[in-house]
Amino acid sequence: MIENSAAQNPKIFNCPACGSNILIKSLGHAITAICNSCSSVIDVKNDNYQIIEKANKRIIPTTIEIGARGTLFGVTWEAIGFVRKNDGDGYKWEEYLLYNPYHGFRFLIQSAGHWSFAKVIQRNIEGIDRGASFDFEDQHYVPFLTGVAIVEYVKGEFYWRIKKGDYAQVCDYIAPPFMISTEGLKEEMNVSQCQYLLVKEVQDAFKLGSLYDPIGIACNQPSPYGQNFKALIKAAFIAFTILLLLQILINITRDNAEVKNISFGLGSFNKNTATKIADISLPKDGNLKFTSSVPVDNNWAELNFSLVNSQTDETFNVSQAIEYYHGRDSDGNWSEGGQTKSTITALIPQGNYELLLEYDGLAYSGLQLSTLIKRDVPYWGNFWIAVGLIFTYPLILFSKIRSFEARRWENSNLIERSK
Repeated sequence: MIENSAAQNPKIFNCPACGSNILIKSLGHAITAICNSCSSVIDVKNDNYQIIEKANKRIIPTTIEIGARGTLFGVTWEAIGFVRKNDGDGYKWEEYLLYNPYHGFRFLIQSAGHWSFAKVIQRNIEGIDRGASFDFEDQHYVPFLTGVAIVEYVKGEFYWRIKKGDYAQVCDYIAPPFMISTEGLKEEMNVSQCQYLLVKEVQDAFKLGSLYDPIGIACNQPSPYGQNFKALIKAAFIAFTILLLLQILINITRDNAEVKNISFGLGSFNKNTATKIADISLPKDGNLKFTSSVPVDNNWAELNFSLVNSQTDETFNVSQAIEYYHGRDSDGNWSEGGQTKSTITALIPQGNYELLLEYDGLAYSGLQLSTLIKRDVPYWGNFWIAVGLIFTYPLILFSKIRSFEARRWENSNLIERSK
């Protein structure tokens, strides 16, 4: 690419094939021009204007007209050339050659409604010729696509010789929104860096009407979900750390005091009958933790505790189902359930209470119930609910990012994906 070129006046000459006027904008740089009337390819490097290829084919209209001007990245560019290419299997894309007399040449590439702005890189990139991942300008590029590019239509002027049927090998490396493409044969390889553009950016730049919506996902299209993902994750972890410290502080201040330790045989009173088993005094508001153990063996016990306030008759219920089964089958020994159950209540007001128990299950002589009751115990339930709420949206976003990337890589014909 020619950079920082000095401005020169345009030149007009007659097409040697059909006599139509041909205007050269990049005088001094243009090598090839295509007649807009007959599509003949003309050598304009010297004043002989030799015809390289006489086509006489139909002129194809373009989204951006030759001669149209648009401003991208603070520079006004003029579209002076147009190329349509295909990969030999029917997939097509378009490249517009842009020119500014002080900034040289750039390319505007349209593929399935996706647009990219490209410039030729005139320095070596270490590792790019190995077909593997490499780093360039603080971006990590991974190989995405390899194939061929065949010229099927040209229009305008170019600073290199170009005609229908020209063939080149291509390889694309991506670091969205950037892409580096190599194009050419072993004797001559061109390297360009592309940056993804939104459709609206192209519309506004060249004052275009409605452009059709992009199809699918472009190889260098940035994820619409990933722009703020890192900041969101960082904020979520900060919130998690603050919550954790608060939870630890709250737990340290808990009394975690024993209220009652009860042990008796379940066979000493009838099932399905509420029976008073203890008096409990709570010196202050707080939660209660019931830890009950029943040595059930291939059977179950259901415990229904009721705390009845002696002054107000307000009642708080705690239910615990304990079941334990085990055996042996073709896969070996198995077991499920357990003989111990812990339950933490919500806040219970201070006061004096009667503790009632109603139980159901398979009771027999010697089946012993042990229940330890503690008050104001550390509780992590609300903490984990809050953590779940904090990370729900980041996880949903992460899932969308993964889905977006999976769809992107469906278009790749390369297996290697470097992290």
